[in-house]
Amino acid sequence: MSAAFTPAGVAVCAAEDEQVSAGFRHHLGQAREAVALTDGRSSLTRARLAELGDGVRGHPRLRAATRIAVVGTQSLRLAAVLAACHLAGREFAVVDAGEDPTVLGAHLDALHPDAIVAVSDLDFARREPVVRADDLFCAPKSSVEDGQPVARYAYTVRTSGTTGRPKLVQLARSALGQYVAEFTAHYAVGPDSRIAVWAAPTYDAHHSQLFSALAAGAVGVVAEPEVRRGGDSVLDWLTAHRITHFETTPSILRLLVAAAATRGLPPDLVHLMCSGERFDPGLARAVVALGGRLRLSNEYGPTECVLATWHEVTPADLDLPDLPVGRAIAGREVTVCPPPGAATASAADPGEIIIRSPHLCAGYGIGGALAEAFPAGEDGVRTYRTGDFGYVDDRGLLRLTGRRDRTIKRRGVKIDLDDVERAFRAVPYVTDAAVRAENGGAAVWVWAVAAGRTAEALRADVMPLLAAASAPERIVLVDALPRLHSGKVDYAGLPRPVAATTEGAASATETEADVAAEFARVLGLPEASPDADFFALGGHSLLALDLNQGLARRFGVTVTLADVLRHPKARALAALIDRKRAGRPVTGADDHSAGLTAAERPLWSWSQLFPADGSANVVAGFRTKLPIGETAVTEAAGRLVRTTAQLRLRYPAAGRPERVVHPPRPVDVRTVTVAGDPGDSTRPEVRRELYRPFDIARDQLVRVVLVRSGTEVAVFLVVHHIICDGIGLATLLADLHRLLAGGGAGSASSAPAVLTGPPAPAAEQYWQSVKDRLRTIPCTLAPRPGALAEPEPFAVPKSTADALLAGENLRLSVVLVEHVAEALLRTTAADAVVVEVPVSLRTPEQARAVGNFVVDVPVVVDRGAPDGRAERRKRIAADLLDAVDAAAVAPGFGGLRPGQGLAPPGDAVVVLEHPPATTVPDRVAVPGSPPRNPVAVYVTAAGDDLEFRVLGRVDPALARNFATHLRTVTAGPAGPPVRQEHQ
Repeated sequence: MSAAFTPAGVAVCAAEDEQVSAGFRHHLGQAREAVALTDGRSSLTRARLAELGDGVRGHPRLRAATRIAVVGTQSLRLAAVLAACHLAGREFAVVDAGEDPTVLGAHLDALHPDAIVAVSDLDFARREPVVRADDLFCAPKSSVEDGQPVARYAYTVRTSGTTGRPKLVQLARSALGQYVAEFTAHYAVGPDSRIAVWAAPTYDAHHSQLFSALAAGAVGVVAEPEVRRGGDSVLDWLTAHRITHFETTPSILRLLVAAAATRGLPPDLVHLMCSGERFDPGLARAVVALGGRLRLSNEYGPTECVLATWHEVTPADLDLPDLPVGRAIAGREVTVCPPPGAATASAADPGEIIIRSPHLCAGYGIGGALAEAFPAGEDGVRTYRTGDFGYVDDRGLLRLTGRRDRTIKRRGVKIDLDDVERAFRAVPYVTDAAVRAENGGAAVWVWAVAAGRTAEALRADVMPLLAAASAPERIVLVDALPRLHSGKVDYAGLPRPVAATTEGAASATETEADVAAEFARVLGLPEASPDADFFALGGHSLLALDLNQGLARRFGVTVTLADVLRHPKARALAALIDRKRAGRPVTGADDHSAGLTAAERPLWSWSQLFPADGSANVVAGFRTKLPIGETAVTEAAGRLVRTTAQLRLRYPAAGRPERVVHPPRPVDVRTVTVAGDPGDSTRPEVRRELYRPFDIARDQLVRVVLVRSGTEVAVFLVVHHIICDGIGLATLLADLHRLLAGGGAGSASSAPAVLTGPPAPAAEQYWQSVKDRLRTIPCTLAPRPGALAEPEPFAVPKSTADALLAGENLRLSVVLVEHVAEALLRTTAADAVVVEVPVSLRTPEQARAVGNFVVDVPVVVDRGAPDGRAERRKRIAADLLDAVDAAAVAPGFGGLRPGQGLAPPGDAVVVLEHPPATTVPDRVAVPGSPPRNPVAVYVTAAGDDLEFRVLGRVDPALARNFATHLRTVTAGPAGPPVRQEHQ
């Protein structure tokens, strides 16, 4: 990957020296009294800034100065001094007045400034002349000598990279001018723009933001440090100052998104750019979900050349595991050096990113004292090895995979510390996280901001997102992460927790005492209490292996690394060991498994045969004008998952079929933007998300789809039918609505009790006869791939069915099966058809539980005598009763038929949709899942009518023909079935 530039760019650098000043002076000639800089309380016009520049040039103590150190903290006055220095042709370097005096002095010594401008009240005992900023702002206008030299460099900044050792980077005026020209053109910065001068002034982004505003004639709005105290304050500031361009780090953006979830984004914000840290796709999705006209960009590059690449985030990027950082900025050539032995770099085998540009700094230190770090080619263009790793994808976009110094190896396994960070940030209640290798890379420690949670709870929630080798030995909860002046995490400054001591003796069971003794043995301590935390005492994963072996010798059970990670305290680990020794199932945060229930077996069989089929999804939704975003929905749905064990079921593909309860994962939330009614679930782009298949072995079998249109949003809750049916889904949807509306959730269920018990011999015999019969019946309707045919719905008065129900003492489901069978027989030339109907295995007491107790059972219906429909209905009623009894032994509905797999094998399915017992305001009517059968009939009780909807994966003409016959059959007394050729 590269951006076009030629070595001739070196020769034209001199012409770029005054790009910023020339742009400023051009706009100065257009409107001298226009505001150039403001902090919301005070403002400086373009003319006033020009006067300050002349003041620097004419000040007796600064006239001979080339490099000026500016000491202060972020403020309008400090930004104005920097602008004045640049307009005067001086190089500047910012020293933070809030630093420790020793550090501040060392920084000034390293800079070797010719003069100091103090924007603070600090006293200096320096040999360099010190000028108070007040002298510049209050000095009378004076004449300025012409012919003063212009410094080669624009500024010097201090970067620590990842080594923790400060390094000075000098950027040439030509490099700053070239970047500012590219930035203002790329992001359409003009006189109507208001750029946030957001970054700390010791960081190069502050200068690029400041001088982009001046060069383009825009207003630079300087943010003071207190604005960063929280997401609400950032949102208030952006809104109040009508910011159009905001460049920040993902850490700040994460706070902004949380605040904007209920209030919306600032209306004037057009461009939002992220740099400085890895930008997570989940955060990008949360930004996009907030709507508006915002354009979101991901930027990448080292301080050594300001930035190297940029990329505007597209919808295609949001589902990727990482966001592209895009293509090279003009004047930079970005390539990826393949790893040894490989022709190209790839996602599986990334290479080091290399930047070649005439705009790179010469090296580190004043005057590029370490110039050998940036070798120049024969054309004079320098090359910089970034230490970052990545590859170029099939779209030609650069993708980052990590840093050389952020990858460690434990037990022979490579671990990307950035991946561990992303996993922790994916937990909904974690607002920030930092990961560092400890003990020479033998241990991984995590510092997390997770208000109101314990380290143990966070460990349980994050474990499903991590590979076993990446599990951290220590989680340290903090109120906030320390940050460098650039806004990046200060990894060297992460607070070390106070070393834990052995705690006083506490009452303990024999097992607890023995586990504590193993802790002491492995950690080399005289003793440990039952309340001791293995990792708090200095343990790590390598020592945990020794611990596990000792526990196995003592207790005769297998204790895994995952067990220790989830139960780091001796008491908790002892309780787990006691359960293992007793042979009892593990509960709580641990995985536990059980055999499949009668309701699960058919759906499990179907998923094994057709893993890419999404027809087993069950969907319910509601409309709302609540200003909710992905973050709020993720948190609310996460609460449902944490409190409802049924939603944490997964079904391993290997070995015997079983259900396993896993620890909760963050819920997958996706957003679709449409024009028109967001509750229209028939739109292809919406149905695609609603019926996207689950992997029942790996996925958490619940997701949420947000459909946005203008100010309205439809919230759809999607679960796999193997864990929940429509009645249980109504309960979950009501709880989700209450959580999003600000109320508490109703009582959630644990993993449901399952109706079991041996089937009656007669029922098993009946089921065998059904299987035998199914094998002999050909598939009468040929399924057709593609879109669903959906004829117009129609209504039938309930009184028509009521007469049959009363006269023949039948259930409505029996009448509907017979009606559908008759319509099928009239539509086709078949002698028999198979119709399914959902049958509940619930008791009345269980009807409100969350879980799956409904199976679709097939009924064989023959073409009978013209006057024999009443007798046929009686047979269907008896068959359905037998089928309910036989469902407990149904091995996936038992039979293969031509063109179909295991369950369901019918030609049609009848779904009687009752109004949900739990009401949700503005509930969306969602047509049932795409029929697994060739034809499905959905029947809903609506007032005094039964409403029929027909969906078919068959020829549209055939679907319409079937719907016409069904309308005739349900309208009144039936005539004889008519044999027709299959159209």
